[in-house]
Amino acid sequence: MPNCKNLTCAIALVSTLCLGLSARVQAAQTQPDAPTRAAITQLLATYEDAWDRADAGGLAASYTSDGDLMIPTGQLFAGPSAIGAFYGSVFARGFAGSHGAGEAQHVRMLSPEMAIADGTWSIVGIHDPKGKAQPDERGVFTAVIVRADGTWKLAALREQSSGTSVTEP
Repeated sequence: MPNCKNLTCAIALVSTLCLGLSARVQAAQTQPDAPTRAAITQLLATYEDAWDRADAGGLAASYTSDGDLMIPTGQLFAGPSAIGAFYGSVFARGFAGSHGAGEAQHVRMLSPEMAIADGTWSIVGIHDPKGKAQPDERGVFTAVIVRADGTWKLAALREQSSGTSVTEP
């Protein structure tokens, strides 16, 4: 600790200590607490379950009323109705019977009611409409997840297939 002989130095030292403590407190607050993390994990598990049952309506119900989905091709589907219709067409094209999985590897709270999650997704067991096996699909996602009326839902989901893992340099 420096030897402060005047009031200016003391004020600067206290300010530096407070800023450091504030930064640590803010960093701690960006991580979800255990119940929030569990609720987000449950949301993803519910999404996976709906996928595995080829339940387009169940997938759409995971979104807020103004939620949207962007798939790896860049197509954007806005609102549960459009999202449900998209997934219905996907299942009809041979994805029914496949297994979808997603794992949030990095979750950061933006506010007590909003989180951003980065993770990986995969779909295995895909077949074309005639039953011919198709290659598995994998990628990464970013999701904005919000709590409304005590329930966590997807406000936005962005999928891409150019990366297959979430890594930090």
